[in-house]
Amino acid sequence: MTNKKHNTLASALPEARRIHDEKVYLVENRAEKPKEIFIQIRDLISGWKNVGAQNIDLLDVGCATGDFLSYVAREFPKFSLTGLDVSSKMLEVLGQRVPSANSIQASLIDDDALGGKKFDVITCMGVLSIFDSLEKPIEILLKALKPNGLLIVFGMMNEYAMDVLVRCRYSNLPNEPWQIGYNAFSREYYERVLNQSNVKLTYSWRKFQLPFSIPKNDDLLRNWTVSLDGDPFQQIRGTSQLSTQYILQVNLE
Repeated sequence: MTNKKHNTLASALPEARRIHDEKVYLVENRAEKPKEIFIQIRDLISGWKNVGAQNIDLLDVGCATGDFLSYVAREFPKFSLTGLDVSSKMLEVLGQRVPSANSIQASLIDDDALGGKKFDVITCMGVLSIFDSLEKPIEILLKALKPNGLLIVFGMMNEYAMDVLVRCRYSNLPNEPWQIGYNAFSREYYERVLNQSNVKLTYSWRKFQLPFSIPKNDDLLRNWTVSLDGDPFQQIRGTSQLSTQYILQVNLE
């Protein structure tokens, strides 16, 4: 599907915005108990060929309150850290938790959001499913990487050649806005965008699997696990979506 077709379809969907993050992250603190995905991404960064270089700049896109950056600050104390998020409230908490980190209040696709700054490592977890197409955000991420840089994208990605746009709301809260953030783009679409970019790169995939169960709670937008097709920890959410997640690692040459 072309970017033009994506935009045409998206314009036909109800107006929506992302309101769930502040409700979750402003009341949680994962700095001392890192998420499983944080640990796996740390391992990827540790295996990166330039990890021992001097003056490594890392950008976390959609950093929220800085749980991941707090973890990175402990694991890679020599890294210079920057977090980007649209929420001023969450960036204020980031400043308290990781005083050494820089912050940028913007959406990734805002014009000149990064001000031309480039980074050695960029992490982007659960963010690209907010957008209704991949071309612009991936282009911006690649342009923001230094030569030989490392990009790590994590999120729900469709194993099948289907791209799914989602708008959702709680049926018992009809006056709340429709919400975004749960699109499921296919791996094929990601690869096409990467292959059509004008930079030399390599990429690889790793399927993310939880090693433990997550109980269901009252927040139907939070994943929980069920046993399905031999996977005892298949993630699911209240949008009737199986949350199949991948880590995409991109290396610039």
